[in-house]
Amino acid sequence: MMTVTDLARELGISVPQARRRLEALLRYLNGHLDGKVTRGPRGKLLLHESVAAILRDAENLARESGITFTEALRMIVDSHARVAETSRDPSATLTPRTQSTEEIAQAIRCAGLVVGGALFLGLALIALSLSLR
Repeated sequence: MMTVTDLARELGISVPQARRRLEALLRYLNGHLDGKVTRGPRGKLLLHESVAAILRDAENLARESGITFTEALRMIVDSHARVAETSRDPSATLTPRTQSTEEIAQAIRCAGLVVGGALFLGLALIALSLSLR
């Protein structure tokens, strides 16, 4: 396991760049890296060697070919049929965040209030401008 700082140093990029590349990989694989990216002591991100190898290969391909990292990442991941084996330690897996129906309903209510308030304010401004003519 290696930290994001170690990966950044190895690739010759900054830590924020390494985090953005890791986020791109996690978005692209959408949950298929369970157990391969974990939190270590003091909340540090720890990467399994297979994840580091994918990021390393994608970075090298992007530099050599002159393409974006995302394009290189797609090419690397698509060329590997099997990215990583599943973890046997259930405590080391990242679980997707699920939203309850109450949270979704609350978000819809809030959005409705904002839209309704904006509509009311717009109509009030139109009425005010018509009354001042």
